[in-house]
Amino acid sequence: MMEEAKRRLAPIFPVLEGLKTAAYKRGLTTFAPDGVYLVGPVPQVEGLFAATGCAAPGIAGSAAVGSWLAGWIARGDPGEDLSSVGLERFGEKASDRGWIRREGGAFYGGYYGIPAMSVT
Repeated sequence: MMEEAKRRLAPIFPVLEGLKTAAYKRGLTTFAPDGVYLVGPVPQVEGLFAATGCAAPGIAGSAAVGSWLAGWIARGDPGEDLSSVGLERFGEKASDRGWIRREGGAFYGGYYGIPAMSVT
C-alpha cells in the first residue's frame, strides 16, 4: 500500500522517489467514546500532544488537526477554541477503562451500521 502511494505521488513530489519505507504499521480505526476527535496537550505529560479518535473522518480533517498541533507546539496556541475536542472533556470518566470500552464500543458498533427502515 505504501509503495503504491509512493509510486503514484512521486511524479508530483519527486523527493519520494529516493525514499525507503523503514517500517509501516497500521492498526484499528480509533474512535473516542463520543465519536469526536481527541486533540490537544496531554494534561499529565508536558510536551506530549495527542491526535486520535479521528477514525475515517480523520483523513478529511488531517490538515486542520496538523495545523492545530503545529500551533500548539510552535506558539502554545492552536489558533482557535478546541475545547470540544479536548482530552479533558470526559472529566473523571476518562480514567474509567470500563466506561471508555463500553462507550467507545457502542459508538463504533453503530458507526457502520445500516439504520433500520420502516416500511409503510
